[in-house]
Amino acid sequence: MKVIPALTAVLLAGLAAAQGPSAAISPTAWTQLGGGPGHAGVADGLAGTLDVLAAYSFVEPGEDLDNVFGNGVVVTPEGVAALAVAETETCTFVLISDVDTGATRRGAPAPCPEAGDPQDLEPQTEGTLVHAYVPLHDLVVETRLTKGDQPVFLGRSAASGEVVWTVTPLQIGVPDAARPPLPVDQWVLEDVVDMWIVDSVAVDPGRDRLVSAVSRLDGSHRIVSIWLANGTVAWESQVPSAAFLRPYVEALGAKPAAFLVAAATVTETGIVVEGVLLDGGRLVGAAAWLTHDGDVVGAWLADEAATTPAYSIFGSYWSAAQGETAAAVVGAELLFIDPLVVQPRAVSLGPIEPPASYAFFGFPGPAWWGEHLLVPLGRSVRSYDTSNPEPPRWTWTDPAGRNVAHVVISPPSDAYVLTSRRTTGGNETVLFRLDLTSDVPRVLQRLPLPTPAFSLNSPVGVLGARSNDAAYWGQLLPLGDGRMLVADERGWAILLGPTEPAKRPVVDVSNAYPAPGEGISVALQTASGEAPRALVLAWGDGAVDDVHVGEPAVHEYALAGLYTIRGTAIYPDNRTATSEAQVFVGGTPPPELNFMQRAFAPDRAETTWGIFGLVLTLAGATVALAERRRRRGKLGEEIRVLERVKEQVWRAFAVELEEEVILWS
Repeated sequence: MKVIPALTAVLLAGLAAAQGPSAAISPTAWTQLGGGPGHAGVADGLAGTLDVLAAYSFVEPGEDLDNVFGNGVVVTPEGVAALAVAETETCTFVLISDVDTGATRRGAPAPCPEAGDPQDLEPQTEGTLVHAYVPLHDLVVETRLTKGDQPVFLGRSAASGEVVWTVTPLQIGVPDAARPPLPVDQWVLEDVVDMWIVDSVAVDPGRDRLVSAVSRLDGSHRIVSIWLANGTVAWESQVPSAAFLRPYVEALGAKPAAFLVAAATVTETGIVVEGVLLDGGRLVGAAAWLTHDGDVVGAWLADEAATTPAYSIFGSYWSAAQGETAAAVVGAELLFIDPLVVQPRAVSLGPIEPPASYAFFGFPGPAWWGEHLLVPLGRSVRSYDTSNPEPPRWTWTDPAGRNVAHVVISPPSDAYVLTSRRTTGGNETVLFRLDLTSDVPRVLQRLPLPTPAFSLNSPVGVLGARSNDAAYWGQLLPLGDGRMLVADERGWAILLGPTEPAKRPVVDVSNAYPAPGEGISVALQTASGEAPRALVLAWGDGAVDDVHVGEPAVHEYALAGLYTIRGTAIYPDNRTATSEAQVFVGGTPPPELNFMQRAFAPDRAETTWGIFGLVLTLAGATVALAERRRRRGKLGEEIRVLERVKEQVWRAFAVELEEEVILWS
């Protein structure tokens, strides 16, 4: 039995687990936001409580990102990729090669696609986007516009930055013959009516294809599938206006209408496309679903009476897919769509509070894990049990009225909600960590984010000079290593992750065993000695308080139970550090456990049994080794006896031989 090598392997494995996740970015952890194969807004491996570790701008002075929310920044094994536009004339592929410092690699600047209409405001950059990363081919997919305002799809090597293939779908640019030109409303600029808009690319690795939905305001749209290996077109499709029937009211009719598509999402059985229907100046939330071969199966049009104000409530920007089904908001209904089934399951959302500001396509897409579905709705997030979605589990609303910009689930129990709003000084952006499994909305942490992002490598320090240019929408980009990047549409990035234990503050609780209704006080003592500029305490029961530096905070718990208090210190350079402490609300400390009870408590039983197993293994090995040695000792004694016998025989033989010699002589 090789006891020592086995024990060494166990100890090394334990040491590796104690050191935490690898710092390498996982290329499959997160490749895009707007759609994708089974995409559900789920990120494994996030490290629970997050802090601000670093922040920077990854575009150079004069550069900008022409980024539509849901696209524009993707995670690759080489780093985080984006497409920067320099002074609206040249386009550069940018890769954040080191997320810790914001160091970047750039491709050679190249002229952005020329515009067909010289009156376009910024035609060169419209539609210039990075959409997705494809691990199988190590490709970053992006789109640009040609001189004729037609989109070009490009596959670029993530490792080298070189373009591998380009393709312009065949039928894009051909107007729909059945649709006469629509009248241009006052809010529609004439110079963008003929411009194709690509808002999302969904990767379907099972078929080695991408699916994209493109549209323009003259009434044309296309849904296109492209082979990822060589960039050739697999098929193109359209959703006819006659497909948009109100199954529960009446047919809209076959009159010309423009389906402005926003995003495509791939499920196991087909494709779901969301957007709005532009009909005589009205904007109505809509969705359609197709087979993997591009055949239209069904469509849905929002009930206008339930979508007031109609200009801001169209639905979710993209769907969340799980298995065969996609979940999406269309108007004031939550739809569960199997693309092979004509009739979806519809759940009424009831009254919806509109976003704090105008949002063209409505809300960010839902996040879906297991039976937990989180649906962003303006300033709120609703939690649904998909096995029984009526009524919702709970509804959480940002207490300051900020818009929900993005939602990510980290199994098994965490949800991260990014909220933002414009202020007189720029933007105000906050990340909330919610308890996914609770029956009531419970905030576990509130983390204010610096906006715009500050630079740790420049003397600008805290806010910089671009506060008025801070982007309104932000995106959460999990990196697959326990950390997450928050990136916006102007090239600002904030790195979030766990803080080193030595830098975390100490949460000093006056009474760890208060009775319900009994007040306790909490003070934060910073470990580094540096004075924080602000403190935030999340009490574990959903309440969150801003705390004055140097003053204790007081709180009362209404119900008995175990609560985790999280205290976050915000330092002058905008870094944060968070610590935890637990209180047992029940009036008296829990009963004192003896050694065996502590050893076999639920939170220690697995470790105890593991140690017990190791002890038994070592004991067994020791017994086996002793037995082997005992046997070897017994054998040695027998050999020694034989040697003595042999020696006596030789002596006797020698005596007899000597006697024989004497006799013969």
